[in-house]
Amino acid sequence: MPAMQKLSAFSTKGHAAARQFPGKPIMFAIFLFLFVIVVVALFNAGQGSGTLGKAMYACQQRVDSSVWSREVEGDYRYFELSDRGNTLTVEGLSDPNDAILNCVTDQLDMPQSVWSKILHTRPLDGTLTDEWDHMKITWSYQADNGLNIVFEKK
Repeated sequence: MPAMQKLSAFSTKGHAAARQFPGKPIMFAIFLFLFVIVVVALFNAGQGSGTLGKAMYACQQRVDSSVWSREVEGDYRYFELSDRGNTLTVEGLSDPNDAILNCVTDQLDMPQSVWSKILHTRPLDGTLTDEWDHMKITWSYQADNGLNIVFEKK
């Protein structure tokens, strides 16, 4: 009988160890998964967490995907987001009725007076600036280059 007791004591210890050891790889996998999620979230937040980043994200949901791909993600893109989503540069846009530009100005509640000034800008006017709420906008128009605009969160 004592041999049986030793076997049962050994078996119990073996099962306890078996129950504890498999949990470690599972915990490591969970930790790794959560770590990757946090890193991705921080990276994405750094790219577009500012006012203009949020406006661009909202517009991405509203604008045709082929237009978005061409104008924001393409090789000759017009729109470039920087400074953690607090600066948006629009470069060389030939059509002031562009869907993305109109969406962004709507998202930012840009006053009609500012939009009117942009539409009436001539090449000889040079670079112009205006502000509203917590936004600063600088723009110029060149006949051969189109409309250039920089939106900046103040």
